[in-house]
Amino acid sequence: MKFPCVAFGPSLSAQVKLASSKGARPSVSPDGQWLAYFSTDVSDQHNLNVVSVTAEGPMQTFTILRTAKGFATFAIHWTSRSMCYADNPAVNVSQITCQPREGGNPSRLVEFNSGVIFYFALSPDQKQVLISRSFVSDDVVLIRDAK
Repeated sequence: MKFPCVAFGPSLSAQVKLASSKGARPSVSPDGQWLAYFSTDVSDQHNLNVVSVTAEGPMQTFTILRTAKGFATFAIHWTSRSMCYADNPAVNVSQITCQPREGGNPSRLVEFNSGVIFYFALSPDQKQVLISRSFVSDDVVLIRDAK
């Protein structure tokens, strides 16, 4: 589901438009100053966007390499300097990628040769990662004259 990028004040009555694009899977930085979310542009390019929650300053947009099976997985998790997300470079393969907030090349936090990451979380000290992963399979079965 895509949503308009808006923020509300404490009374929920003051709405501030944060970005003109619509996005998915929003995540607020630990300091409460930034909002990161995924979007797709008109050319069907996947992006990771970062905008100030006060709508001040330009939005940062980082291109995400096209994944084999749709959008990057579920959530964005923040470290002190990066936003991390699970992406799917091949069918039934997921990796955790971290994009530095200040720009630059993304790096792999975790790299697997098989298995899809369904969810992950970072410990508060960012020294451990909890990962839920498995395999996705599609089977077609024809059952006749079942009793």
